[in-house]
Amino acid sequence: MLLVDEQRQRAMLLTVCQFDRTSVEGISLHASLEMDTATTALMRPRTLDLLSKLLQASGGELERICIDVLQDEMLYAQVHLRDQYSQHTIAAGLGDALSLALQLHTPINVSDAVSARRWINLIEYGATLQQQLEAIAPLMQTSPEALFLKKEPWNRDFAQGLQGWQFLGNPECTSYRLDTQATHTGPASLAIDLRESPVHAMAPIGALVHHEGFLAHPYQGQRLRLLTHIKSEHIQQVMMQLHVAGPPAKQLDESTGVYLPTSTYETHTIFHPATDLCDWTRLELVIEVPLDAFTAFFNFSIEGSGKLWIDAVGFECVDTGLR
Repeated sequence: MLLVDEQRQRAMLLTVCQFDRTSVEGISLHASLEMDTATTALMRPRTLDLLSKLLQASGGELERICIDVLQDEMLYAQVHLRDQYSQHTIAAGLGDALSLALQLHTPINVSDAVSARRWINLIEYGATLQQQLEAIAPLMQTSPEALFLKKEPWNRDFAQGLQGWQFLGNPECTSYRLDTQATHTGPASLAIDLRESPVHAMAPIGALVHHEGFLAHPYQGQRLRLLTHIKSEHIQQVMMQLHVAGPPAKQLDESTGVYLPTSTYETHTIFHPATDLCDWTRLELVIEVPLDAFTAFFNFSIEGSGKLWIDAVGFECVDTGLR
């Protein structure tokens, strides 16, 4: 979904879940079965229709949807309802709320807390709205990230806080913060704390730190090196991954010998074990960026209870002979 502001100067690309799908991706259905499935779907009441009728039957009204920030840069929606007695605000998943707003032709607002970097400046894609939408539409299909990502890796040193970074982990046993005392070269490092779960003591502990990525165009046809420095206490394993995405292609699965469709090239390094690295330790990866690459992004996967610090993330082009 592409939201355009009232002034028609900016747009925001959002992903909306599809409801009531009548086909399963990757499964071929017999023509008659596919027709029966589609016919059944037309006869079956949709979830959105049910919600709309429930609102009408109860005398309620969906006033507006407000897109806001849940955690880091993860978005959710505040659904503002009114009935005959009072107003109500309900938190909802972004896809559910947007689908309902489209169904009921409800205004959609975007909170000021949502990062300005998510907005697309339409003037960069043409003089008129029609020209802009025609230029943006192909990118929405092939490389939606290219519409809002920066040309260079952004906020690698955490100078802008955690903007552009996302942390995924069980909040009961994982936490993270910026540490201005334990640094290698930057103004701050990312400090991650993994603890045993108070409920499931034997459950594996892990977390994922993901950077939003950047445009691959400046590095097309070159070898790109990702390097960083880490130190740890009792962490069992750290894996650093670098991904480059491009148009769909087929890649050989070495375990099966079968070519599988893929749009992402990746390389990774595993530091195992990463226990008690009291001094800053350098990690690096090198990947070949194809000439048709769209975007690049990287992440860190962490396992085991303990502490980890990440700092001094950097990129550089290297000679073809270097590994």
